[in-house]
Amino acid sequence: MISALWRRRYPVVPLIRLSGVIGSAGRYGSGLALTPPLDRQFRRAMVTARSGVVAVAINSPGGSAVQSMLLASRLRALATRYDRRLYTFIEDIGASGGYWLACCGDRVFATPSSIVGSIGVIYAAFGFHELLERYKIERRVVTAGEDKSMLDAFSPLKDRDVARLKEIQADIHTQFVGYVKQRRGHRLKKSEKSLFEGGVWSGREALPLGLIDEVGDVYSVLGVEFGDRVVIRPMHPKRRFSFPPIRISARDTAAGTLQELSAASLWARFGL
Repeated sequence: MISALWRRRYPVVPLIRLSGVIGSAGRYGSGLALTPPLDRQFRRAMVTARSGVVAVAINSPGGSAVQSMLLASRLRALATRYDRRLYTFIEDIGASGGYWLACCGDRVFATPSSIVGSIGVIYAAFGFHELLERYKIERRVVTAGEDKSMLDAFSPLKDRDVARLKEIQADIHTQFVGYVKQRRGHRLKKSEKSLFEGGVWSGREALPLGLIDEVGDVYSVLGVEFGDRVVIRPMHPKRRFSFPPIRISARDTAAGTLQELSAASLWARFGL
């Protein structure tokens, strides 16, 4: 009885925080991906949301298109099953896959200074073939299948590889645009050429374009909707004890460094 009265008097809105580069990065899974612990966190949030709203705070420069789709689809499926409304809040940045994820919300918010958009697909890498030539290093590659070594970083870039990559990118871009149209629909205010070519905007600029519904942050928006008595309950993954790796090789260290550099480059593209 007391618990029921408390719930009516103090509406509870669970808050899920999704931060970082999207994708299962490396053997230690450092990227933001739909893992069983995160899925459990999603489901706990839906059960906890007796106010009818689940808040999702997003701070991501993008990453994997697949994981962006999986995260967004899972949140939408659970919201439908539990009859909850999703409010997504872009904080520092919701760009590329981060914006894809934000579009799963029934209402999308951003602060005036948030970075929003980047509805496009990008591939970025390095080429080392001249470095090998300079130091007279011979690289040996044997494949079964002509395209198996496509875009090899240690070989000169081939026009055929670039053309094929652009075909793949175009297909993923079409899927991204399709999801934004499905979720934002008539709220989009400018032409496709203006919105879907990879451009970014501040939160204040994104509002009249229809990319977001309102300028605001988690606490101000939920405070207005539910009043001063609203309880915003952060959802944290339940930690389980596990033994850390005992031996870390030089190869692991180098791979981890490259992953960190790759992630840093994604943030740096937006000045963060």
